[in-house]
Amino acid sequence: MFDSDFVEESLEFIEESETLLLGLEGRLASIKDKNQLSTILAPFMRCLHSLKGASSMYGLTAIVDYTHHLEQQVIKEIPVLKNEHIAMYLQELDKLRNVFEFQDMNYLTKTEPSPKLSPAPEVPPMQSKHSDEIQAKEEVVKLPPSAPTKKTTIINEEKKVEVELKPKIAFIDDEEFIHEIFVHGCRDQNWEIDSYVDPTQISNFQQYDLLIVDYIMPGINGLELIEKIRLKHHKLPIILLSGFVTKDLCLKAFQFEHVIVVEKSASLDLLILNAGQQVEKYQAYKLLGKSLDLIKYHFGDLHVYLKSQGLQRLSDSIIKDIQNLERERKKLRI
Repeated sequence: MFDSDFVEESLEFIEESETLLLGLEGRLASIKDKNQLSTILAPFMRCLHSLKGASSMYGLTAIVDYTHHLEQQVIKEIPVLKNEHIAMYLQELDKLRNVFEFQDMNYLTKTEPSPKLSPAPEVPPMQSKHSDEIQAKEEVVKLPPSAPTKKTTIINEEKKVEVELKPKIAFIDDEEFIHEIFVHGCRDQNWEIDSYVDPTQISNFQQYDLLIVDYIMPGINGLELIEKIRLKHHKLPIILLSGFVTKDLCLKAFQFEHVIVVEKSASLDLLILNAGQQVEKYQAYKLLGKSLDLIKYHFGDLHVYLKSQGLQRLSDSIIKDIQNLERERKKLRI
């Protein structure tokens, strides 16, 4: 069985990779300069590389080899990249998703590779945790980082982690005048607010730092929407708005983690105060996650170096420390 925290994080990497590819697919035809593709694909490549580094920590050499193969294929096809290639990459990610969801390595070989993709390396037997046989001899792909409009940068030797500072909030309510009141009240906040009267318009909840959701809406109520969101996004903070807050509503809402209930009749200042607190905690949590991702991003190369110097025990000790940090991060209540 795979480590549960590792599975959850890996599925997040895969989901983010799919989102990035789908976004690229929509704008590929409008890109005239193919040299731009390296920069645009950089976030996707970092997702793959982080997944590869995390897999090497758990001795999953089959996934390490497979993701490395996919990385190299993307690099080779950048000059001639088409939507057909992106469709193939999405199929490859589906195989990896099945590996983690069903914990069955055979999914990497259940479908034939596309004729435009080189055959993936043969999948070796799954290695045990902290195996000395981890093979991560690949060369690190150095791609330029993406450039958010406003960011802070934490410097760790040669690598930078970039975190968007401007919080992004989705406000979901079927009454448009409520949106106008909230947006006007937040005019002094450094927030980016997207307004939705219909939650089905949101294709990617992961882009937000906070959701503010009305309870009574046509088609789906706020609790039903939260239940759907929690299937994929376990830590994303949500404020549930209701014109009439009851004990029963609160008990149902508090069954989900990271949800608070605010009555619509309460002052706007109270809603903004709660929104600010939730956003601040969530951004700190994401920054911690990005820091750990950076460590895992470079781990494959560090492991190869330590092994070459006869320092396998030190490498295993670092693995345990990273895993302990990851477990503690998952326990945090934000």
